[in-house]
Amino acid sequence: MDGNCLSAAVASILEMSIEDIPDFREGAGLWFFRWQEWLQKRGQRFVIYDKFTPPRGYSIGEVMSPTMEGEKHSVVCFDGKVVYDPLPPHDRVYDLITEFWAIEPSTALSLKGASGE
Repeated sequence: MDGNCLSAAVASILEMSIEDIPDFREGAGLWFFRWQEWLQKRGQRFVIYDKFTPPRGYSIGEVMSPTMEGEKHSVVCFDGKVVYDPLPPHDRVYDLITEFWAIEPSTALSLKGASGE
């Protein structure tokens, strides 16, 4: 699964082998729903937090790709700070995280923002 930073970040947070994590890059925009379905089967879900309200604990941070202009890249964060970048070299510094995706116990999908909702 070369080049799949989201799968690598999920594997890191769930402490799973990358080979056990799906690759949902294909599918014309359906990838997010496929991830939610896969996580739901595990009793989990992605909860999206805006850049002003990082979740506590581990999450996936969305940053601008250092190698593909205009594309997003996924990194592992802890309490809103980047702690692991799946793309070598693993010690890049990112100035802006655009949003956070926490893997939480499954309930209805929600968006948590600066308003505290």
